[in-house]
Amino acid sequence: MHTQWESLANTHILGIAPLRARQAIEETEREYAVHDAIKLASNENPLAPSERVQRAIAAQLSHLNRYPDGSAFYLRQALAKKHGFTQDQIVLGKRQQRA
Repeated sequence: MHTQWESLANTHILGIAPLRARQAIEETEREYAVHDAIKLASNENPLAPSERVQRAIAAQLSHLNRYPDGSAFYLRQALAKKHGFTQDQIVLGKRQQRA
């Protein structure tokens, strides 16, 4: 069954298979009996997050018990400023996983 937006999409776009979850690096290491593997797939980075990113994450740990702002107000504000749009011109969404 197609949703309303799918009726607007080109047929060849609808035929693209969704990204499949890849094997975890720990699983790969067990399977091939290796250690310290570097995974260059699945949009992962072999380097740890920078100190700046780690500090930003640590600063938010006490707020993990709350749902995020569903309207993404501050993200839309930052994107609009960066790209020269108004906030009302920025629409964000979440890709729904298929079963």
